[in-house]
Amino acid sequence: MSQRKKLSRRHFMRLASVAAGGVIVAGCQPKVVEKVVKETVVVEGTPKVIEKMIKETVVVEGTPEVVEKVVTKVVTAAPAAPETGVIRWADWPDMVGTKEATDQFEQENPGVKITFEPFGDSFDMKLMAQCVAGTAPDLFSIYGQMFFAFAQKGQLLDLQPYVDAHMTQEDINDFYSWHWPTSFIVPEVGILTGMPWKVNVGCLIYSKDAFDEVNLAYPDKTWDHDMYAAALQKLYKVGDGGKVVRWGGSIPLAAYDRYQPRIFAFGGHVVDPNDRTRCLLGEKPAQEALEWGRKMLWDDKVLLPSTEVDALGGAAHLFTHFGLGLWEDALNAIGDSVVPVVEENPDLVKFGVSLVPKGPARRSALSWADGRATYKDTKVRDLAWKFTHFLSRGIYQQMNVIEWQGQLSCRKSLLEPWLQRWKPWMDKGVDMSIFPEAALTGGCSTQEFFLKEQESQVVIQEALDKVFGVGGYPVTEFAGACEKVNALHQES
Repeated sequence: MSQRKKLSRRHFMRLASVAAGGVIVAGCQPKVVEKVVKETVVVEGTPKVIEKMIKETVVVEGTPEVVEKVVTKVVTAAPAAPETGVIRWADWPDMVGTKEATDQFEQENPGVKITFEPFGDSFDMKLMAQCVAGTAPDLFSIYGQMFFAFAQKGQLLDLQPYVDAHMTQEDINDFYSWHWPTSFIVPEVGILTGMPWKVNVGCLIYSKDAFDEVNLAYPDKTWDHDMYAAALQKLYKVGDGGKVVRWGGSIPLAAYDRYQPRIFAFGGHVVDPNDRTRCLLGEKPAQEALEWGRKMLWDDKVLLPSTEVDALGGAAHLFTHFGLGLWEDALNAIGDSVVPVVEENPDLVKFGVSLVPKGPARRSALSWADGRATYKDTKVRDLAWKFTHFLSRGIYQQMNVIEWQGQLSCRKSLLEPWLQRWKPWMDKGVDMSIFPEAALTGGCSTQEFFLKEQESQVVIQEALDKVFGVGGYPVTEFAGACEKVNALHQES
C-alpha cells in the first residue's frame, strides 16, 4: 500500500519556481558568461588558510550572471624549509637536564645549534648592559621584578603573538592561570614578557620532634594566624641562664621578596591593584599584617631575629639541628636544605610540611615568577620562541624541575611525575600533596610591583630593615615609606 507524503508550503513553492524557470530557459538561447569561483585551500603542514580567485568560462542558460561559490579542499604541500641558526641561551650553570634538553632540541631541529652561556656574579646587571649594547643572548632566565624592569626598558620580545599563533587552548590551560600568563604580563607596556620555568610555593616546615615534646598537634589546613602565634610561643624554649635552646620559629620578615603574602592574607595590598603608582602599606589590613610579625619578633621574642641567623649557622642548619620549631620558607628549601641533611642522618630530625596558615581574609602562599624572557632584538625570533616553549614542557621539565630540583613543574599535566618523585617522603609521613593543592586551588600569590619598582624597593627595604632588622620602630614606618613611594611616582 503506497503512502502519500504531505507536501509542505515551502516545498511546493520551490517546485513551482523550478518549473517556471524551465519554461523561461526553454525560450532562451545559451550564452557564454564568466564564472568566478572562490576557492579556499587548506594546506597541510602550513598554519594558515590561503584564499584564491579562479575564473572559468562556462555556459549558462538564461539570463547572464556571475556565479560565485566557495569550494573548500585539502591539498598536500611540501613543508616549509626548516629554520636554521644559533640560539644563545643564558642561564644558571651546572643544572641537570640542560645538555639533554639541548641535544633533543637540536635533533628535532636539524641545522639549529644551542650555545649555553652560564650566569656569573651580578648577572642581571650584565644582562641589562648587553641588552642596551645590542649583544644580549637570545633568551635568558630572570624572575619576579626583573621581568618588569627589563620590559619597562623595552628590552623584551612580546611573546603574545607567538602564543596566539602556535599554542592551542589545551596547551594554555595546562599552566596555572594565576602564575602564567598573569604574572608575566606588564600592564603598562602591554606585553607578555616570558614563559614560565617552574613553580615554587611557600609553606611551613615543622619539626615533629619539637611538636611532640610540647604535646602540640601538627599544623594543618585549619591553622590561622592566631593558632600560628600560639604554637610559636609554645615551641619557644629557654635553657639554663636564659639561653635560647629552641626558637619558636623563623620567618624572613625583613626579606623584600618574602614579606608580601602575609599582607595579602590579611586582606591588604602592597600596590594598589588599580594604580601601580600608589602604595597601600599604610592601610589598615597591611598595618595589621606587619604588626603581627613585629609583635612575634620583638614583643613576644619567639622568632629568630634576622641579625642572628648567620651567626647561628643559618635557619636551615638551626631547623635540622633542633634549634627551630617552625620554619616559614618554601618548597625549594625542603629539597635544597632539609632532605640532603636528613638523608645523611635520618635520626637528626623528623619533619613535616603544611600550608601557610590562613589570614583573616584568605590563605596566601608566596610563589615566584621564575621564567625565561626573549631579547627583543634577537635575530632568531621564531627559533628562540620555539626553544623557550620547548623548555616549558617535556624532558627539561622532567629532568631539571621535577627530578633534580624537586619543584613543581609549570605544567599541571606533570603533577603525577612530581608526586612520584616525592613518594618516598610521603610514605614517611611528609604530606607533599599540600603543594599541588595550593597551586590548584589558588592559595598562591606572586609579588606585586610598582611602576617604579627599583626605586620603590629601596625605600620599602629601609622600612623593613628598621622594623624587623634593627627593632624599636613601629609599623607606621611603612606608612611613611608609602608617602615617599607615592612622591617618587608623582615626580615622574
